[in-house]
Amino acid sequence: MLKTHHSKKLKKRIIAHSIIVMMILVSIVAVFAKWPKLVNLSTFWAVLSAISVITVTILIIIEKKSSAHTFAWLLILIFIPGLGIFFYLVLGRNFRKRKMFSNKELVDRIEFKSMYKFLNNSYQNKELFKTPLSNKISHLLHNNSKAFLSENNDINIYPDGIKMFDAMFKDVKAAKEHIHLEYFVFDNDHLGKELTRLLIKKAEEGVNIRIIVDDVGSWKFRFSLAKKLTDAGIECFYFNKVRLPFFNSRFNYRNHRKIVVIDGSIAYLGGLNIGDKYASRDKYFGYWRDTHMRIVGGSVYALQTVFLTDLFFVSKKYLFQQEYYPEVVIENKLPMQIVTSGPDSDWESIMQIYFSAITNAQHKIYITSPYLILNESLTMALVTAALSGTDVRIIVPGKADHLVVFWGTRSYYQELMEAGVKIYEYQRGFIHAKVMLIDGELCSIGTANMDIRSFVQNFEINGLIYDKDTTLKLEKQFFEDIQNSRLITLVDIEELGFFTKLKIGLARLFSPIL
Repeated sequence: MLKTHHSKKLKKRIIAHSIIVMMILVSIVAVFAKWPKLVNLSTFWAVLSAISVITVTILIIIEKKSSAHTFAWLLILIFIPGLGIFFYLVLGRNFRKRKMFSNKELVDRIEFKSMYKFLNNSYQNKELFKTPLSNKISHLLHNNSKAFLSENNDINIYPDGIKMFDAMFKDVKAAKEHIHLEYFVFDNDHLGKELTRLLIKKAEEGVNIRIIVDDVGSWKFRFSLAKKLTDAGIECFYFNKVRLPFFNSRFNYRNHRKIVVIDGSIAYLGGLNIGDKYASRDKYFGYWRDTHMRIVGGSVYALQTVFLTDLFFVSKKYLFQQEYYPEVVIENKLPMQIVTSGPDSDWESIMQIYFSAITNAQHKIYITSPYLILNESLTMALVTAALSGTDVRIIVPGKADHLVVFWGTRSYYQELMEAGVKIYEYQRGFIHAKVMLIDGELCSIGTANMDIRSFVQNFEINGLIYDKDTTLKLEKQFFEDIQNSRLITLVDIEELGFFTKLKIGLARLFSPIL
């Protein structure tokens, strides 16, 4: 009943908004048909602007958008009337999100519940940790995303793709039963072709292989590598298909996850996609500094469940069976939770992790993120933490991969630095790691950037590790990155040229919809 209700509601909204657009067009035609003398460019432009702004403002108010989001869209409507309303109706509305919600009932029913059937130690609401911070975060994740807390894990952390891909390819070669891969980007280049050849060989050996790629992030995959893989018996699926990828690639709800699960006993998670630049083979980016991890233990079950849930979403294949959850005995005590977030989530789970960790930190907060497009809550949390005496440091790239986001990131510098936050721009190459370290006690590694898109629009996945040794190792890497970075000062901000400040200001205005 829930699915039918949401589907009918979605159709009614689409019809209602289509009628609104038709009424606008009919009104414009009627006005100029009755008073043809008014047909001139300036009048037409003014009327179209007024109608667009009024109409979309009403829609935004109904949608209960944030004030920043509303202001950004109104700027677009003012500067590009006519097309502005089209962009909003196509790109600014949540039709896709509502469609996902209509399918959510069944996904919720199978998500994680199947995993619990194969585990002897399901999550218990107990005081596992000695510190209030870890207890608070672990309970938050259990409540906002059903995140299973696994106490037994072994992990290896890699600082770049050079070392990680060697390890991953070795594990792929040793696979016996199945290989599951899920990527935002799967490029048709040297590394992509190398992995394709290896997967085809494993398929010929009888290994079951399934691949999910984002339909926009891996647009070329469909026309270059997919046929070779499917001809070899490998199942390839495209997440959230779109018809005009180059038109709306930055506005759709994308699957930004990077997951590999091998034989249900080994998993990989982090910031690295499949492509030459992620292996430091791109001339512009040079050395690609990232953070990725190899996991053995209970958290592999969680990653397997996330993959199988996404597989069900794209293919309706139900594979929650014992064979995909083999028993893995790990003596090492390393508590860990896998947390997901996305447009189909009830809560903005990963954003809530970041917010809670920042506001509850007592001593130090170290963040590495390629993009820093903050909402008001996280901006206030970072500012308050720094003003309270907490050591807050953030590393971002010193070169751009997306210009608007690059300049938008810089728009947050001054406010943060005036509160005492130290900001560093990485100089050695490009830094793409998504890492947060709190009080030398816990850390987060995953796919989510410190930006609004990751918090609200993309499908993301992070691993929360409650281990001092692991956190301290990552702290050591953090300070090595600082040695390869430039500390930004308030003097640097004051000395920026007029046009640079203008670019930063404009990027900030549009950051809520980036």
